[in-house]
Amino acid sequence: MGRSIPVYFEDLCRGYSANAPRPLQLKSLHFGDGVMPFDIESLRMLTDLTMLEAVHIDNSELILDNHEILFWGGGNSDICWDAFGPNHAPNLRQLRWDCCVEEVRDFLCGQWSGRGSQLALSFTDRGTRDGGIDAMLRQVWTISPRMMELEMESRPSNPEAIIPGEPYRDDEDWEMLAAEPMLELVVTHGRKTLEGLNMTVDWSNNEDAEVFKHWTPFLEAIGRLPALRQLQINGGCYCSTVEKRRLMRRTAVKIATAAHGLRYIGLSGCYWQVARQAGRAVSLHELDEWEVRQVELFQFAFFPDLGANPF
Repeated sequence: MGRSIPVYFEDLCRGYSANAPRPLQLKSLHFGDGVMPFDIESLRMLTDLTMLEAVHIDNSELILDNHEILFWGGGNSDICWDAFGPNHAPNLRQLRWDCCVEEVRDFLCGQWSGRGSQLALSFTDRGTRDGGIDAMLRQVWTISPRMMELEMESRPSNPEAIIPGEPYRDDEDWEMLAAEPMLELVVTHGRKTLEGLNMTVDWSNNEDAEVFKHWTPFLEAIGRLPALRQLQINGGCYCSTVEKRRLMRRTAVKIATAAHGLRYIGLSGCYWQVARQAGRAVSLHELDEWEVRQVELFQFAFFPDLGANPF
């Protein structure tokens, strides 16, 4: 395609504008590899940015004429991030991108600081090319988003690590990492604003035990998030048997008991609505597919492809 990659989308926008009476009023946009918004004025010719509510930018590696134009560390991809700031897209509520790189971090912290409580943020790649996952997460969390992701991984014991994880039972060199530093960060910046938390954990080596029996810090932390209404946890222990579904249900009750404001819980393919009775006793209603799709955290913004079926 030669030099057509950077200008393809701009030409499309200008071509639409030349033949349409007015810009579209799109509520969502998905930009894939090779179709990137580099020019805000061209983008405005296509759609009214003030109407946008959800944006997904697939900013994975893109090569043009043997040169990388989406940079991992310190470079500038020339994507017009400003178009998705509060000045141009004041109604944006969901922002997803594939790679949390420096320019994305700078855009969020620069333009959405003080207004992050409006945004549900999601990204799939937290690579270490830009100072490490912990540094990146620390900075992004400071804008106090409305919804966000937290990844819990197994790692060697390291006093500098901030990500809690489970131990690998067959390796004595691995042990449970302290959850407190990362969870304290979430509580500090999400106490008043965090409505939804999407987590990925690895409990596949612990299928025969209660999933959260070692996660006291996590249960204590979500109990300090009064605004938390929706929680999604993805991991290796799927609801594939009757016993595993019972295990997931017991775990969901434990979580709902710890977090008094929770209304919806998703655990690796099982989804419930939480009901509370007198004395804060918890009961769960399992959601069908249609009901799941009505819950924001379970919708497209937190799955790899827009509109993807989460089942």
